[in-house]
Amino acid sequence: NDPNFATTMLNALAGKQPLDNTLTNLSGKDVAGLLAYLGLGEGSALPVGVPVPWPSATPPTGWLKCNGAAFSAEEYPELA
Repeated sequence: NDPNFATTMLNALAGKQPLDNTLTNLSGKDVAGLLAYLGLGEGSALPVGVPVPWPSATPPTGWLKCNGAAFSAEEYPELA
């Protein structure tokens, strides 16, 4: 039994990961944040058309599923 349990716990928690958006971005709740964190946002060095695994059923805005379906060259001119 630690008579200073609250202080001990506060000191232990003070050494935890700093509060930032990293875990939120990685959770996929903020798609734009996840893409930016992975370096796949606007201006990405990743060439257009490269297949990238995506963990959810719906791809981010501006991305397409790689399933062989037709796409609009007007909507995705860099891919056409």
